[in-house]
Amino acid sequence: MPQNPAMRRTLRCSLASGAGRRVCLATRNGGTVMRTLWLRLPLILFGCGGGSGTQPNTTSVDPTSGGAQPVDSSWGPDPSGTTGMGIGTSSGSSSSEGGPPSIFDVNMSLDVNSDETGETGEPRGCEAIDFVFVVDDSSSLLTLQQAMIDAVPALFEALATDLPAVTDMHIGVVTTDAYVYNDVGCSSLGALVTRTGGVFSSNGVCGPYAGGFNFMTLDDDLATAFGCAALVGTSGDPYERPMAAMLAATDETHAAVCNEGFIREQALGVVVVVTDEWDGPGDPEGDGSPGTPESWLADLVATKGDDETRFVVGLVVHDGIVCGPPDVYSDPVRMLEFAEGFTHSVIGGICLEDYTPFVEDLADEVVAACNAFDRR
Repeated sequence: MPQNPAMRRTLRCSLASGAGRRVCLATRNGGTVMRTLWLRLPLILFGCGGGSGTQPNTTSVDPTSGGAQPVDSSWGPDPSGTTGMGIGTSSGSSSSEGGPPSIFDVNMSLDVNSDETGETGEPRGCEAIDFVFVVDDSSSLLTLQQAMIDAVPALFEALATDLPAVTDMHIGVVTTDAYVYNDVGCSSLGALVTRTGGVFSSNGVCGPYAGGFNFMTLDDDLATAFGCAALVGTSGDPYERPMAAMLAATDETHAAVCNEGFIREQALGVVVVVTDEWDGPGDPEGDGSPGTPESWLADLVATKGDDETRFVVGLVVHDGIVCGPPDVYSDPVRMLEFAEGFTHSVIGGICLEDYTPFVEDLADEVVAACNAFDRR
């Protein structure tokens, strides 16, 4: 069992306003990131910020042309693509004819190694991970999309080091609205992005990805593929619905076509939501996601055996501590309530210039959740 990655950090914590929260500054490798530790079960949501606060570096976006410069694909633990999780490779091989098994394939099962058991004999440790990135494509998200693209390599580099045996990963991107620039038939809310368009997008044909899927795997060159899919531009609907998009991406809404094979019950789920908006009950704009924080949680965990420990949730938003919401429309209060229901979570401030400390902490939570994963 590898050393707990949390031991590599130094936490400075203090009580925050509001019942049941502690706020910690986690110092790691010279960087600092806000951590909110809930006295209940925590969640991670990832929020894209608005016009306030310090904006991340945007050198890869050309505002005069509405396009993006080529994404650097040099990151990865091994340029040969032969070690770790295959980051930086693009073999294009498919895992099986017709796509990988999913929760929508009734005969699906993942292999269980009976030697990897906990103290009571139950199988422990995840063997696969499904990543869902919900990216706000409204007009305030330009620089924040690029900040996430720049930081994501650190996530997969950390996982290649700490979970070298977990090489079965699905990575998908969806937007906070019905993305009209996607492929024909897949432009509804929650459909995985395979094509981008509109102002400041990558304006690219990103998929199908390696193996012919609408989601990425470690057979893709993730720096290039994720950089294409996540730069969704700023021409989206100003009435964002990130929670509805998350649920539509993970349930049976698009299982038959657009998201076929994406979500698997016996895989650890990682949800990262990037938005700068209020969502849910009481939305002052009146057009947010239906449901409540409690129903969002119930619907999400139903996709993985009704077990909330099978999810890690990341939120980068106007957290009210590091990055205060500039107005009532940007308060993520309902999403934070949703986050309280999860054991594994990370909350990041959207106004920070660099999201790398956030994704490094996210990686730590993924490792912890994977090592504790109950495969029964």
